Amino acid sequence: MRTSSSFFHGLLPLLLLLLSIIAATIIFTASPPEVSLISRVLPKSPELDLNVPTNGSHILESRVIEVKPASNEDFNKAKIKGYALMCWMRNPAMAGSQAISTFTRFEQLQQWGWTGQDGQPVHIEQYIAGFRDPGLISLLGPEGDAQSKGHNILLQHMEPRGPVTIDGKVYKYPATEATYENVFNTEKGVIVGEFNWSPAAQVAEDAVPGWNSKTDLLPDLRQLSDVMWLCWAKICSQQNVSPSGLHYIVSHNVVNHPTEQVLARVLQIHWKGEAAVDRGQAPAWPGKLVTKDMEGFVALIGTPSIWGTAYLLVQRSGILGRKQVKSIRVWNGYPDKNLFYQPSIIMELEDVRPDN
Repeated sequence: MRTSSSFFHGLLPLLLLLLSIIAATIIFTASPPEVSLISRVLPKSPELDLNVPTNGSHILESRVIEVKPASNEDFNKAKIKGYALMCWMRNPAMAGSQAISTFTRFEQLQQWGWTGQDGQPVHIEQYIAGFRDPGLISLLGPEGDAQSKGHNILLQHMEPRGPVTIDGKVYKYPATEATYENVFNTEKGVIVGEFNWSPAAQVAEDAVPGWNSKTDLLPDLRQLSDVMWLCWAKICSQQNVSPSGLHYIVSHNVVNHPTEQVLARVLQIHWKGEAAVDRGQAPAWPGKLVTKDMEGFVALIGTPSIWGTAYLLVQRSGILGRKQVKSIRVWNGYPDKNLFYQPSIIMELEDVRPDN
């Protein structure tokens, strides 16, 4: 005859199995947009914060994410870089050797190992997925016909190059499987940085099998600013419009932690006391607007998610004319999601004139 204690111990494995099934059901029956976003971005985000309690009171519990503002040292580094870039945007000649890029032809992407998805040829596709983010709707119009006037380009670094001999030593350029995916709307003058993971980031994440730092090199054509420009110029040529009609560049769903930390500090300089800001987060759309005359603007220019725009404006000023970042709007497109935090950034551009 079983005692109550032996019965409980016999039932315990079944209870644990039941709890694991319930947990799996909760995760895999999440809404499709949330599941696709998590699988695509979160594995490389440092902000994932899950707490699985041991008392069984909750199967899966998420805590509100807080972003620690940048330290004085990191903030000052961003300000120094941002100040230099501000000067260069106003006078590109001050950038010296960095004032001009050697990459001017779309075909150079293929030469440096960039392909379409999974090694296929590069395709310039009509953008039909549609953005539901209110910030992007404000720039591109509602889903449907308005947004379908844009074009999507997905690039992956899938082809190796080399070997080459430099100063008597043999090097090679392995395929890094980096990904750049962006949307270009020439009618609205908008570039949306949708998903960008560089060759350097792949190496830093130890995601390039067999990488040897002594003999392996990153592709020369690897900077997002170069890739964005070559794609923008190509589409403008196909649409028979001037590339100089570029008005906005967007970093959508940022997962770069240094950028988030500087952003948190700037937000708390100006809007401390607001609930989201006190957590180090940007609020929901329309978010917050940081203009050139505000403290922290220069530091934002010197962050990884924004400085690529500055380099693009500096290096392509011969075609664009002199342009600079006029304002930076930041917002959280998923304010109701405690599982992750991915702010978005709109950089509005303006022509450089003596009075600005």
